[in-house]
Amino acid sequence: MKTKIFAIQLLLITLVLNGCIPSVHPLYTEDDLVFKSEILGTWIESGNEVEWVFEDSGKNSYILRITENGKLCNLDLHLVLLGDKYFFDFFPGENDHIDDMSGYLSLQFIPVHTFAKVLIDEDYMVIYRFDPSWLEEMLKENEGLIKNEITSKYILLTASTEELQGFVTQHADVDEAFLEKTMLYRK
Repeated sequence: MKTKIFAIQLLLITLVLNGCIPSVHPLYTEDDLVFKSEILGTWIESGNEVEWVFEDSGKNSYILRITENGKLCNLDLHLVLLGDKYFFDFFPGENDHIDDMSGYLSLQFIPVHTFAKVLIDEDYMVIYRFDPSWLEEMLKENEGLIKNEITSKYILLTASTEELQGFVTQHADVDEAFLEKTMLYRK
């Protein structure tokens, strides 16, 4: 049980440290979802042995299985088209280490959405995660920029889907808004 709890904590910390900004609401409505079959299959993250497997889960959605150091994480994934740009919306999927938790600890974890800009080609994908430090600086300059809650560890976006879409679209071409890109190559 301790190993499973640690895995959950590690997953949540990894999401925050890897540049994911958690959001209570999704980045999409049903009208914004698109499905691209060229995403399906196995991809390898450049620079390490992280494997990303994209599977069709129906209704314009995917199951993303990421394996790193022998550990599997399942995510529900949606491809969102806003204007002329694509974004991934990640949401925790069915994971044994989460589903097996019991008692009060399981009540302490709230699933959140995270999102990233993505460029898709036949043989590679480029994923741009939002930079939490950039967002923190932007919020210092303009408190009302986007609805949020700031904790001691991270920023939690509480804006509606419509507000999130406006914010993301407005900053989609701001290089400083993103961390170093993640490159995926088709296996």
